[in-house]
Amino acid sequence: MDRPPDSTRDEGNQPAPGDDNPIMQCTPYREAVSARFDGESPGLPAGELDAHLAACPGCAAWSRRAELVTRMAVEVERYIV
Repeated sequence: MDRPPDSTRDEGNQPAPGDDNPIMQCTPYREAVSARFDGESPGLPAGELDAHLAACPGCAAWSRRAELVTRMAVEVERYIV
């Protein structure tokens, strides 16, 4: 594909838009949220995790979606078992 020489688009795989806050490293917090929903230790102090969720709209939204998916899985499991 030909592009103009002044193009600043990078080649290759790129992270998905909104994957992480450009200032914060969100992956450890999202893993901690997932662990919390699974009843496991989040591996982070609860206050630190909660503070991040309060400050990061992307992770707060991710947490709400993860909570919904977790609840749905629990409900489905009740009907299957």
